[in-house]
Amino acid sequence: MDIRRFVVSRGAAWAVMGLAVGGLATDAVWRWPGADVKQRLVESEARTADQAAQIEQLTLKLTRADAELKGLRDELKAERDLRQRLDELLSRGRK
Repeated sequence: MDIRRFVVSRGAAWAVMGLAVGGLATDAVWRWPGADVKQRLVESEARTADQAAQIEQLTLKLTRADAELKGLRDELKAERDLRQRLDELLSRGRK
């Protein structure tokens, strides 16, 4: 009887200790990703804001480059027209 009581009391003690440690571990695991998720969300929002600013800067840069390209194309067209006129005048003079 004494051994049976000893085994039951030790089993109950180990069960209670296991539940307590398991509960603490579960609580720690449950809370840990929550804090990590909040931190990742903050970092993600900051990254999104940075990307939005980069998009705005790149859009502005692209607009400026497009305007510069249009100006260069117009200048090239004007030079081609002048060269074509010069060639026409030279060919008329040779005839």
